[in-house]
Amino acid sequence: MEGEVILRPLNLSDTDLVVSWRNTEAVRLKMYDQSILTVAQHRHYISEFVEKGIIIQYIIVSCETPVGTIFCRYKDKANAEMGIFIAPEHQKKGYGTNAINKFVELLRGTTSIIAIGLKVHKTNINAIKLYRKCGFIKTKDKVPAGFISMSLTIG
Repeated sequence: MEGEVILRPLNLSDTDLVVSWRNTEAVRLKMYDQSILTVAQHRHYISEFVEKGIIIQYIIVSCETPVGTIFCRYKDKANAEMGIFIAPEHQKKGYGTNAINKFVELLRGTTSIIAIGLKVHKTNINAIKLYRKCGFIKTKDKVPAGFISMSLTIG
């Protein structure tokens, strides 16, 4: 079925793939941090944040093909900030919706997180529609110009 996904934990061997996705203009220019990501930076990120449990990150897989990544960073024990990106060639196929729904269920069942927030570029209309479809609502949190804040209560 189109859009069906599984989530598998991110590991070091995913570095080249994630860096290549993240650095495409179609992904990078919609990110909060739009700088080019290096392999060394991503490896440091994995060792300092993912492996230490500060960030929870998964690779989104459809029919054994990696199509994107989804993650959240703990802000405190009950709150996290989420991010997701789908490789450009796999966008608009329903993977984002299914990945977010599975990720929320996973977080609900295995963490103390009760609320997920995110920042999204105001011009990223497809992402805003995706987040709304998954239950996120616009909030009045302070964010840089050009972005909006959205959140979802899961607990």
